[in-house]
Amino acid sequence: MTFREKSALATTLALALVYGFYAWRVWGVGGPPAAAMPGMVGVALAQAIVVAVAHIALAIHRRPERPDERDQAAALRGQRNAYYVLLTGAIGVLWLALRGQPGLTVAHAMLASVVLAEIVRYASQAVFYRWGY
Repeated sequence: MTFREKSALATTLALALVYGFYAWRVWGVGGPPAAAMPGMVGVALAQAIVVAVAHIALAIHRRPERPDERDQAAALRGQRNAYYVLLTGAIGVLWLALRGQPGLTVAHAMLASVVLAEIVRYASQAVFYRWGY
């Protein structure tokens, strides 16, 4: 496996685990949207730390290579797939807001759409690296 393939897998797992834990902790908790900000900032910092540690470990094990055409193609395809997920999530968030859902629900839906788009992006890159689509 190349460094970029391992990086895509590590980032996908980190996103799923960190934000999955956050979703499990806040499921069903109410309150004003401002009350959720410390948790959202905390989970973003935790995500950054986990990904940084994973990338340091990967870089120690194997140095990053120069990107080639395959890397660019995998990145573009991953971004394309993530765009569709993010656009669908944005439409869903708009629908929730127009239906009068509480602000905290809308904020969490917005965060979920961004996180799901990033998971799709990195998972797509890993698939494209492995199977070469």
